[in-house]
Amino acid sequence: ILRWFEPVNPALKHQEFRKDYQEGTGYWIFDTPEYLSWTNTKNSALWIYGIPGAGKTILASLIIETLSSSKPPDFAYFYIRHNDLDSQQPAHILGSLVAQLCQQNASAF
Repeated sequence: ILRWFEPVNPALKHQEFRKDYQEGTGYWIFDTPEYLSWTNTKNSALWIYGIPGAGKTILASLIIETLSSSKPPDFAYFYIRHNDLDSQQPAHILGSLVAQLCQQNASAF
């Protein structure tokens, strides 16, 4: 099933975006009511929005990095880029998310 979805490894893009991160910035996101509600509510989503170049991707990469290091992984992520048609393909998005969840808990599938 996973091969049918053609999963894309989002870790490659994640590492690319982490290179642009300026140490010590973005931590304000962890104190916002939206973030706190998201982390304390099951089956919720965190929507980060803003104009192009505002730092949404960098904030997302900071959140992913923090969640990855603070607890066992129990989330999946995928970067969708306006200038990368492959990243906009539903099969790639879904395949990547499903593959990540399967790798985290193979016994659940």
